[in-house]
Amino acid sequence: MIGTTGYENLKASVESDCNERKSCGCFNPDGCPLERASIGTYGEPGFKSCFHKYCDKFKWVIDRANHYAEKTGMDAAEILNAWEEKRNYWYMNYYQECNQPEIKDNNVRIFNTLEDLKASIGEQGYRCPNCKGISTDPYECDSGVNFSDGSSIKKCDWKSYGLFGTLGQGATIFVKEKLQIGTIFMPIAWEESSPVKQVPSITELKKGAIVQFRVDWNSEPTPANTSTVNRVAKDKSWVDVNTPFGSKRVRNPLENLKIITDPMVVHI
Repeated sequence: MIGTTGYENLKASVESDCNERKSCGCFNPDGCPLERASIGTYGEPGFKSCFHKYCDKFKWVIDRANHYAEKTGMDAAEILNAWEEKRNYWYMNYYQECNQPEIKDNNVRIFNTLEDLKASIGEQGYRCPNCKGISTDPYECDSGVNFSDGSSIKKCDWKSYGLFGTLGQGATIFVKEKLQIGTIFMPIAWEESSPVKQVPSITELKKGAIVQFRVDWNSEPTPANTSTVNRVAKDKSWVDVNTPFGSKRVRNPLENLKIITDPMVVHI
């Protein structure tokens, strides 16, 4: 990657800040090696400090370009070149988690263009992970399905970019022409080929069911992180469960509980 347009352009910007913003005056592509990113003693002649840690940002960008290359099969230099070509403001603000997020899904679907993505999805819509209805919007549920939030009945408006995302039931996509990564509701057209196991519907909740709270959904079920349902409200607005720490009433189980099934095994 060294010597490519993107690399050298970013490097020049970082070196300029290292030398001109009352910083330490040194450039280290592997990140700042100085303790507290400073030289000398504060208040004494010759003291220099790199408050923004420009070299650490440089390393973050290179690492993130390599990460994208590993996940998408693209060349890291090509990715960095495209980023730098699009960048029109300070790199310290341009390069950050919200703009170049980590790709956590190991099953990324990659498309050359937006048209290729649209053709693959078709017009069948998207499966909302919350109400299980079909949404025409890949990010905000507009299925029209009613559900209980614990205090009232309302139409589902689940968002793929919300706090709980797609509950592990969405799809991660990458469009090369835009160099954009994103997570959307699972397109209906992809459901049969999806490696993602669908979470059982809340309608399966009944006395004796073994469940996990949302905080433990990414962990293997064990006696310490599972509970047993002993009572269910008729409208499914709440359930009573026996936890390792005593009985508890759980409001809005549709969003907060997952049934342990297939196989019904709790690891000891």
